[in-house]
Amino acid sequence: MTELNKPVQTQGTTPASSQQDAVTIDAGTLQALVTMLLSERKEQMEERQAKKEAYLAKEKQRRINAKFMMDQKHKSQSLCTHRKGGKSGFNPAYVNYAISHHTYVDASSTIRCLICAMKWMPGDTKEHLNRKDDNGNIVKLPNHTSWGWADAYAALKQTTNTATASEIVLNYRAEVAHAEPGIDPVK
Repeated sequence: MTELNKPVQTQGTTPASSQQDAVTIDAGTLQALVTMLLSERKEQMEERQAKKEAYLAKEKQRRINAKFMMDQKHKSQSLCTHRKGGKSGFNPAYVNYAISHHTYVDASSTIRCLICAMKWMPGDTKEHLNRKDDNGNIVKLPNHTSWGWADAYAALKQTTNTATASEIVLNYRAEVAHAEPGIDPVK
């Protein structure tokens, strides 16, 4: 080989032939490397699948528990008399319901039993309770208490509990006045 035909080697580089030698791997080593990578990937997939199955099992059990708890709550609410009485029992001559009427700042109201935590809202009947679902749509649910809004409202006349209301009425009127010009926020 003459001086002109020799490959030029600069500092820090290797000739092309030695680069090819460094990259050359025999088939056995390549097969072992691929097998190792595939087994690692398989373990990762199995781990992910096991986590997914565990999550689904927990979610299924959570739903079962939630349904059981709701059924128990509905059962206790259906058995509740919504009356005060304590250990001495009820006084048949004097009816005193353990219910409370609350009015919110937006003028909506609820009546709540202080014993079983049942809430009645306007529009509830003896057969159906009107409640909002997750999307904000009103759905009719079966009424398990046999009391509607009218019954709960009538029972307010026979309770010693006082009605409650949110204390933001002045601010609410001010917000309405800002939203609708011409409304006096003080009235």
